[in-house]
Amino acid sequence: MFQAKVREHRYRVIADRIEQSIADGVYEPGERIASIRQLAESFDASINTMKSALNLLQDRGLIESRPRAGTYVVSRPEAFEGSEYVDDLVDAVIEEYTCRPAAAPTTAKMDHAVLPQELVPADLIKSAMQAAASTQSPLLDGFATFERTAELRSLVSQREMLHGIAINPDQLVLASSIEQTVFQLLVTLNPQRLPVAVQAPTYYGHLTILRALGMPAFELPTMPDGSFSVARLAEAVQRNQVGIALLDTAVHNPTGSCLPESVLEELAHLVSETQLKVIEYGMLRDMRYTSSASPSLYSLAPSGSVFLCSSYAETLVPSIKAAWVAAGTHAKHVRDRWQATSCTVSALQLAILEHMLASGKVRRVQDHNRKLVHESLIGAAELVQDTFPAGSQVTAPSGGFALWIKVPEGVSGRDIFRAARKEGVAIAPGAMFARCQDDYDGWIRVAPGILNHDKEQALRRLATLVADRKRHPVDS
Repeated sequence: MFQAKVREHRYRVIADRIEQSIADGVYEPGERIASIRQLAESFDASINTMKSALNLLQDRGLIESRPRAGTYVVSRPEAFEGSEYVDDLVDAVIEEYTCRPAAAPTTAKMDHAVLPQELVPADLIKSAMQAAASTQSPLLDGFATFERTAELRSLVSQREMLHGIAINPDQLVLASSIEQTVFQLLVTLNPQRLPVAVQAPTYYGHLTILRALGMPAFELPTMPDGSFSVARLAEAVQRNQVGIALLDTAVHNPTGSCLPESVLEELAHLVSETQLKVIEYGMLRDMRYTSSASPSLYSLAPSGSVFLCSSYAETLVPSIKAAWVAAGTHAKHVRDRWQATSCTVSALQLAILEHMLASGKVRRVQDHNRKLVHESLIGAAELVQDTFPAGSQVTAPSGGFALWIKVPEGVSGRDIFRAARKEGVAIAPGAMFARCQDDYDGWIRVAPGILNHDKEQALRRLATLVADRKRHPVDS
């Protein structure tokens, strides 16, 4: 009886996953889907289980079987017809700021939460480039193979020890970017495309990757202190509602909050008691404002259950996209799976990064930059508090480059984003950071970088736009 119930639950789970893929556009109406045998292999299911799942989808009116032609999608789920996805807004931001001229010259660019251009260590980069070109680095001779990156992996491990994270250099796997790292791990660790647990709101890059892979987001609402309900995640794991978790544990984008140590300990216990795998996103760990180092989930959980990803792109050199993942006991498996794309890692960029880390100057540079950015955010937050209308709120970030601002009830962050753009002010609407745009439409993210006269004036102009729309709401 128990086995029969498991089979029944299994085919329904598979049917729901395929339905989600159809909703997300992985399969379009009129498109032929994979064969039963291929789907069974993909979901690690029996042919009979797969037939039951497809029959259920046919009963729902989503697919039809055509004799000697295969199975075709005939419609999308009604609940998703014509719905807006976060990617639509992300695409609009990209198009408006990079693919066509703005309606007005951009006088204050505060949409990208990365290291401000004026803080990029140009002299350190230049000297590292010269050193990389003049030395006989093995990285300049062919591909960036595992053996040739031994020195860089050792330097990365030493750097992470400053955060109290012990990583065996042999368990580090390099990739060309943090986005590629997350993408590859999701493909490797979640082949059944089950839902992925993420914090809400979350970094829009996570959401776009999940949609591209046809993996639904299982959102964990985040509290002001950065915590979320581990019990809710545990229940979802028990019910087989999630296949993996993708979590920002250092500095959470867009809120700037840090995950409390108590939550990390709860997560470590959950991981040790279940087979849940976690992709730990630690990109902004170098931008924490608190002096005390907090542990990583990677350090607390059993080896092989957590995959810690990071890069120095956002906090040191935005143009160098080299990233890494600490994969624990699964490092060789991950490295072997990625072997086909390992040659895409730029050996020259790795050589430059290696010389920068070896110089011993990186910590001093990052300490200096972090202090300036923090002071700038404090000044910007005070200006928001003084100028934005009643009903507005601004977070006190524990790290990162941005302020998470709540606008008064009835005001749309998307409308503020569009109105600001017309005046040359670039910000990010809160709707970008959730699967359902309406969830955080009452928020905006502002990354002022180093506060100057133009950005102060831009913040004052934002305050006026918010006040105007509070008095005269606009249907966005």
